[in-house]
Amino acid sequence: MADRQVRACARLGKLAMDTVDYIKQKYGEPTNGKLLKNVRRNDFYHVFKELGFTEGAEVGVGGGVNARTLFDIIPNLKLHLVDCWLPIGVRTEHYQKRYYQKMREILTSELESGQANSIEKWSLDAVRDFENKSLDFVYIDANHKFDSVIQDIIQWTSKVKRGGIVAGHDYHYYRKGYGVVMAVKAYMKAHRQNWYLLDNEKEIKKQTNNTWFFVNARRARRG
Repeated sequence: MADRQVRACARLGKLAMDTVDYIKQKYGEPTNGKLLKNVRRNDFYHVFKELGFTEGAEVGVGGGVNARTLFDIIPNLKLHLVDCWLPIGVRTEHYQKRYYQKMREILTSELESGQANSIEKWSLDAVRDFENKSLDFVYIDANHKFDSVIQDIIQWTSKVKRGGIVAGHDYHYYRKGYGVVMAVKAYMKAHRQNWYLLDNEKEIKKQTNNTWFFVNARRARRG
């Protein structure tokens, strides 16, 4: 039993390291061990394409702009669009309805073909619909409060294959109540997880829109 566990852990680690090594070969060693210099989010999605990722989830879709970019870059992508499009915080009912209509307009062909799967649920309800280790990647950009972000990371990570990528948006201190930075740091520290930031110089200076990510090397939780 012990030998099997050691071999399983070794395979798990190799899958993750293969992805990390590929990213480092493409962009070079991260500055300070963490920052990928002058890499925009759109550029980074080419890594998904080059690694052969074909199925992912975006948690927090809004008007569908980021989803549109993913479809434009990754051929034959199956993307699950998770968003309740209901009023929350500063986003009023009118605001969310406009976002929903915009999403339907710019992703019409993908929705009709089935490449895009619109899931109109809260994140922690939607995650139950997915099998463990079924996704190549997840991109988290939903509720930005600490509790919501850290639960999204915990729950959605189990749905990503080993060697797949867990990423998210808005790693910055934007307004009171935003907890992305604290949640990401807390999760990575608790799980001793190596993680990275896309260091687009313009975005770093403005302290806005920065993408964080890590390569999943964890066993899926049972149950």
